[in-house]
Amino acid sequence: MDDSSAKLPKSMDDAIKSVVGKSIPTLSNNTTKVLDDSVHSIKRQIIEDNETLIEKVVKKARREDYHTFKKTMKISSNIT
Repeated sequence: MDDSSAKLPKSMDDAIKSVVGKSIPTLSNNTTKVLDDSVHSIKRQIIEDNETLIEKVVKKARREDYHTFKKTMKISSNIT
């Protein structure tokens, strides 16, 4: 097949190049914004999940410390 039959007129080719050339920065900026927003959202969710986990761990540690303290006091009162 001859490539010359598939060629566009130069004015049309230039117009397409111009439109594509102007669209690429906008597309790139929009893609970057979507990615940044997604990363920010994921980061925020990880932070919230970690805060929740830390709160649960602290509460559990306090409960265990309280029960350990209570057992120790009970043993101490039985000794004296």
